Amino acid sequence: MKSKLCPNKLSSPCEVNEGDFIQYAGPVRLKDGWCSRVTAIMKSTKTSATALIDRTFVINCN
Repeated sequence: MKSKLCPNKLSSPCEVNEGDFIQYAGPVRLKDGWCSRVTAIMKSTKTSATALIDRTFVINCN
């Protein structure tokens, strides 16, 4: 599993938590701001070619 949270700033790095987890990956937190791109990937095995979950969405600023 992999959880990745990227701020909408080019100078700020993404925060990532990935590995072999039984239930979930995370938590992943940003140090500042709420505007970000969130990626979640889950496969049944590390070598699996197909992901069970492969989602990316954007949390927009108002």
